[in-house]
Amino acid sequence: MGWQARLSILVGLSLAACGETATTASSVTITSDSATADSGLDAAAADAATDAGDITADTSSDSVEPIGDPACWSACTKLGGSVAVCGQACASNDSCDQVCVTTATTLGEMRDCLGNGLTGKAFLPGPYGSDWRSTAGDVMFTTEEGDWSLQDHWTGRDNYVFLFEAAGFTYADQLWKSSVKTWLKGTPGNVHFFFATLLDKTGSNSAQVRVDAIHTAVDKALQTLDERSKCLWQRRIHYGSVSANEMGGPLLDALKASGGQAAMGIDQLQNWRQVGLLQTVGGAPELKMLGYQVRGWNFEAAREAQLAAQKAVIIPLHSWLNGSHFTADFELPAGVDISQYDTLQFDVAGWCKDHKDENCSEWDSTAFARLCEMPLGPNADAATKCQQQVGEVVEVKEVLGLCGDTTATCKLDAECADGGACKGFVAAVAPVKGIAADTKVCQCSDVDGKPVDHKRTCKGDGSGYGDCECPCPVELGRWITPYHREGRWVSDATPALTWLGKPGKHRISFDASNLPMVDFFVRLSNQGSGLRPVQSVELFHGGGFNQDYNKKYKPLTVNVPADVKKVELYAIISGHGWGAEAANCAEFCNHTHHFGINGTDFVKEHPLAGTAWGCADQIELGALPDQFGTWQLGRGGWCPGMDVKPMRVDVTAAVQPGKDNTLTYKALFNGAEYQPASSGQQTNGFGAVIEMSSWLVFYK
Repeated sequence: MGWQARLSILVGLSLAACGETATTASSVTITSDSATADSGLDAAAADAATDAGDITADTSSDSVEPIGDPACWSACTKLGGSVAVCGQACASNDSCDQVCVTTATTLGEMRDCLGNGLTGKAFLPGPYGSDWRSTAGDVMFTTEEGDWSLQDHWTGRDNYVFLFEAAGFTYADQLWKSSVKTWLKGTPGNVHFFFATLLDKTGSNSAQVRVDAIHTAVDKALQTLDERSKCLWQRRIHYGSVSANEMGGPLLDALKASGGQAAMGIDQLQNWRQVGLLQTVGGAPELKMLGYQVRGWNFEAAREAQLAAQKAVIIPLHSWLNGSHFTADFELPAGVDISQYDTLQFDVAGWCKDHKDENCSEWDSTAFARLCEMPLGPNADAATKCQQQVGEVVEVKEVLGLCGDTTATCKLDAECADGGACKGFVAAVAPVKGIAADTKVCQCSDVDGKPVDHKRTCKGDGSGYGDCECPCPVELGRWITPYHREGRWVSDATPALTWLGKPGKHRISFDASNLPMVDFFVRLSNQGSGLRPVQSVELFHGGGFNQDYNKKYKPLTVNVPADVKKVELYAIISGHGWGAEAANCAEFCNHTHHFGINGTDFVKEHPLAGTAWGCADQIELGALPDQFGTWQLGRGGWCPGMDVKPMRVDVTAAVQPGKDNTLTYKALFNGAEYQPASSGQQTNGFGAVIEMSSWLVFYK
């Protein structure tokens, strides 16, 4: 989906719309939408990280005399509220305080509903900026109840979204034709919303009537919600009583710096953030899309908290440079004992220039990280003169031209009478036989450390031989780039320790596809598993998904070492192809992958493929919200703006250590061999393809 046209009005500012666990049962099914450790943050960890630093639990509260309403006090302390917070809430004259306590089911729900009565992380001291991802200063927002200060209300746990109305601003008006109730019910509670106007070109605040209408619409919707939700949103939706132009300060500075936005925000890390496209492709703007953006910021904050808690060794490979393609060599830092680390993660970010969505690529595409073989020894032939490649020249026969509209033949204009032009002459070209470039044998060390013969090829100018052409045969990770947005992904690639955990230099080739600027870091940490991967055996690969797909897969025999502590099935699988076939495979169909180990079947399926909101439902796994394309649709093993989550299954119970084991594989659609049938439609789609790399990994 292409970059959406900017929506502008004359207001002095341009506004833009802008591992799964296996059992010993005979069949184990793995679904692609499970919250797994490979995202670096599972659902439980996300909740815990989001609530980290929230209302401090006071374990002595049971011995404290109840303050205020006894039922409120009991409910508050059971949720983990401190003496101070429970006392303030339960003795309050504000009926909503007690509603927030007595109707909450978690500490987080109570925290969000109580809102400003809680202390949190300190407001950052600056320096402050107005560009995207810069630190926000103290925004002063003039509401109907008075001035609201970001610094005074700062908790370090909330997000803040500012929406702007202006006379004739169709995009903003369309937002309010969508369901207010759906928006509020689908949005996390740790966000404040602010509605402000912009002066029109005459200097009049003619759009204030729209803010009044918004207020009325929200009040009406609140009456349909439960009591806690009503109390929560009454405290978290704010209406400007003057225009944003008149408020001035950091809010107006950020709006100007952005070039004008329909919506913009400040996240939990106190950074100015761009809000993506609040509509689906072909649909109208919807308020509910704001909820996805808030969920995305919550995921990022939880991930930051989790990463900060790790005692990780961080190895930079590539930082803020052109991201089309790079190859980086690295080795473990001096003093790092790899045996002390059981987890490896790739921390990858694809940034837009100036962090502006419009400076990122229009389309989703696949990016890969691959492990390369390393050249053995220096290039002794770098200056050895050689025969460079000479391309073949095909013979061309001479064709005489004609003088103007006459039948007189010619080769030159001068041969034509009266200064006429010679038209259609083709000069003869003598054939030249092509010459292949000279090559020399060289050696690379393969990923297991064994020498392998390859070649060096004469350079194009014949001055010497190029480097040994060492291939990059092992896929380490796969990412799908977003539609016109930037993102960051922390991916668990622990099985790669079987290669990257070895001493010496390693080479990673990263094809970043269309990511404009890329950060790539390797993170080593100890998560307390007590095990580390030491060996892997390559299994099966994918290909064109059709009636012949399974014919190429023969049973494999794998000897499992007798002293392994754990055996894991590890596979990176994503389905591609759409439009050309009736089943819309393999991007939008539920293709299933069946790995057999000594008769036990382990299945990877994709039930969200083809669903309307399958990828939107995976934001807490790292899917990037509100992209400028069909990001929300469920796919077969992947989402735009997300790392491809590997299938990781503990298969220890299914293998026989110290013996040969039989492994099989097949892929099915609707429980049978896939039989492609034409969609009969004229599209720019293509046929079904399965991208797959798979291994058996041994841990000790």
